[in-house]
Amino acid sequence: MRTFGTITTWKDPQGFGFITPQGGGESVFVHVNAFNERSRRPAKGDVITFDLTTDGRDRTRAANVEFFSARQTPRVPSGVVRLAMIFVTLFSAVLVFLAITGAVPVMVPLTYAIASVATFAVYARDKEAARVNGWRIKESKLHGLSLLGGWPGALMGQTALRHKIRKPAFVVVFWLTVVMNCLGLAAVAWLSGMLWPTTG
Repeated sequence: MRTFGTITTWKDPQGFGFITPQGGGESVFVHVNAFNERSRRPAKGDVITFDLTTDGRDRTRAANVEFFSARQTPRVPSGVVRLAMIFVTLFSAVLVFLAITGAVPVMVPLTYAIASVATFAVYARDKEAARVNGWRIKESKLHGLSLLGGWPGALMGQTALRHKIRKPAFVVVFWLTVVMNCLGLAAVAWLSGMLWPTTG
């Protein structure tokens, strides 16, 4: 007999969580490998159906799990993707302008470009790992890449690949890395004495 329930706890890095049955009762353990559909990751709040079974230690767990609600990775509106592209393009134009005027070394925009391409590739790899239940990349590493100048690529990875957009805490930290990186860039330009020359 199939049982309805809701995932009330989910630890994505470890690949397991707990289900609260619809009729109440004790929470039921569920592992990611128990899901029949592997094209998306489970998440807290998902409504599912499952079979109750026991493991070798006679502990209750879920098996043959199916998503009941058609939860999918939310589609990013095309307008949001365009805004992200415009933002990245404008930032790139500013970098080129700063390099041309001598406000920052020429290596700065080149470094941003390399870091962004690398970061986008890392996002793509992590997205694929999430799809196939593979080895995930730590969020701290993703944020570190953004802080080091790869945030334009990270922004495109989030919007174009629809990756990490369901995690508000991740998005908040990401934008903090953007602000910190831009402040660092402004400091470099200021110290060069070109963007805001001192009088003397």
